Amino acid sequence: MSSFAQERDHGIWAGSLSTPRDRAAIWPARSTATLAFLVVTQIVALPLFWLFFHQEGRSPSLWVLTGALLLADLGVAMLGSLLAGLASQVHAREVLLPVLFLPFAVPLVTVAVRVTVDTITPQTSGFGTLEGLGFLALYDTIFGLLGWALFEYVVED
Repeated sequence: MSSFAQERDHGIWAGSLSTPRDRAAIWPARSTATLAFLVVTQIVALPLFWLFFHQEGRSPSLWVLTGALLLADLGVAMLGSLLAGLASQVHAREVLLPVLFLPFAVPLVTVAVRVTVDTITPQTSGFGTLEGLGFLALYDTIFGLLGWALFEYVVED
């Protein structure tokens, strides 16, 4: 269950919305918290993957890998925060959130995986990696602007 639903069920949401601040400021705060959680998780998991799946040869480009992971995390955090706020207002929110999230997240995850595979030297295509990073940045920009513009309307009762 998302934190939006828990706050709505326990009555905290009404108090949060009645404060004299811009309602749209809630969305970047939630997105930042989700982004921080994802980054900390990857800081722990990535060295473990490196240890268990290490192959012979040159190592991946860490700058490109870090950029791809940060852009993918940012997209997941912004999209997830927007859709969680939207789904928190319905009764079947546990079912609706994954149904809403999956179609929007598939292009993001697909391109992020392709870019991370391209960081491994034998598969690197140069322009394809740059194109993938550009797509991730564009995706984040679009959903960042949509979240910022629409969140005030999403949280209204």
